[in-house]
Amino acid sequence: MACFFYLLICLFNWFLNYYCTFVFIKKLVQTKLFLKNIFWVQLINFIAKPIWIIAIDRFVQNQIGLENYGQYHLIFSLATVFFIITDLGLNNFMTKYLVANNLRSNALLNLSGGLKLILSILYLTVLISIGLSRNLDIILIIWVGANQVLLSLNQWLRVWFNVNKFFVKEALLSVIERVVAIL
Repeated sequence: MACFFYLLICLFNWFLNYYCTFVFIKKLVQTKLFLKNIFWVQLINFIAKPIWIIAIDRFVQNQIGLENYGQYHLIFSLATVFFIITDLGLNNFMTKYLVANNLRSNALLNLSGGLKLILSILYLTVLISIGLSRNLDIILIIWVGANQVLLSLNQWLRVWFNVNKFFVKEALLSVIERVVAIL
């Protein structure tokens, strides 16, 4: 009988060691994938952002002149103040809800997409109304507002990719955002 219990304990010990090793290897593979994705995100950001700051932004400031850049900066600041209208916590809700419930539901994506569209139209309406009341350049307001709406949609898609663990695609969206801003 003692041999049977010894054999049972040995089998149980072997199973625990095997299971713990399997779990450790699984976590190691997940960690390796996570670190690889973080590396790519950081590499892309280290390449794209300095080019944006040093080359593009400074070049535009020097080319268009102080008065035009001042008007652009005024409209951009106004658009940034009201940028919260395009989100109203939708990205945060999507992240929390999808991660907490371990979902990858396209129904929530469609519902939040419709809400994002309504909020974007409301944002553009508010921005244009304030611009008209202050006699600002309407064409510039529409361009800056449309750019902010595209930025909001980009952030919304990046949340979706992050929740679904598509980190490389999320990094590519970050680069695409900068490329579109450059154009």
